[in-house]
Amino acid sequence: MTVESFDPLASLVLSRETYTHFASSVILSRLSRANLAALEEWKKAEEARKQRNRELTGKYQMELERWKEEKERAKMEKRRLAWKKPTRGKLEAPLPEPVVAEGTAGDGLDVDEDEHEPNASDEGEEE
Repeated sequence: MTVESFDPLASLVLSRETYTHFASSVILSRLSRANLAALEEWKKAEEARKQRNRELTGKYQMELERWKEEKERAKMEKRRLAWKKPTRGKLEAPLPEPVVAEGTAGDGLDVDEDEHEPNASDEGEEE
């Protein structure tokens, strides 16, 4: 007679997909409508920024190809290249993601820097 090992916690183990879905649904249920609106607005602005950066990079790639062709042509004709190599320039930096507070106004979750009360460990560090 063989005794199989029984693990009661094995049935509670969630797959990665189930856990991810569960965690995202819990997070979304905690967001207020204002936070959701701010997050959606941020996503739209972020996608527009990425598109502008893609367009800028595409334009740079086209200019670089034209420059390479002109460079080869100048080399074949044994003359100096008259064009400067194009530069892409700076890309737009990503926008900061909006901060989402899990509570509502008045819950005491808002902490200001001015309201910091020094404790005993802070007093020794000021010297």
